[in-house]
Amino acid sequence: MKKLILGLGVVSFLFVACNSEKKAEDNKDTTVVVVENQTAPAPAETHSHVAVPTFSSPEVQTLANEYNTFMHSYIDAYKAKDATLLQELAAKNTEWATKAQEAAAKMTPEDAQKWAEWQQQLTTELTASMQ
Repeated sequence: MKKLILGLGVVSFLFVACNSEKKAEDNKDTTVVVVENQTAPAPAETHSHVAVPTFSSPEVQTLANEYNTFMHSYIDAYKAKDATLLQELAAKNTEWATKAQEAAAKMTPEDAQKWAEWQQQLTTELTASMQ
């Protein structure tokens, strides 16, 4: 439980901290970003190695699938350097932190461990996309 909450805190911190650093650079590339977003179905292939684990609770599984989509949107936004989308996703990040904490209370210890390991993999991928 502590690892899950700590992991969520780290991810939230990364989103907020890295978003403010990229904001000044991203404003220069806005016309290029539009072109990249229209022709970017290929980045989805880079996420195929981080699969959503199977959870015992259908509610947690649904949340995990939605969170996976959210995180990959965040990763794609960083790769595209889309400052506007990053700001929107940063606002949604607090909602996801709340949802994850609520779900953590309902998880079995095994599910909590799976979630923490999976979230660490997503965080690693997000960190790599920021560079």
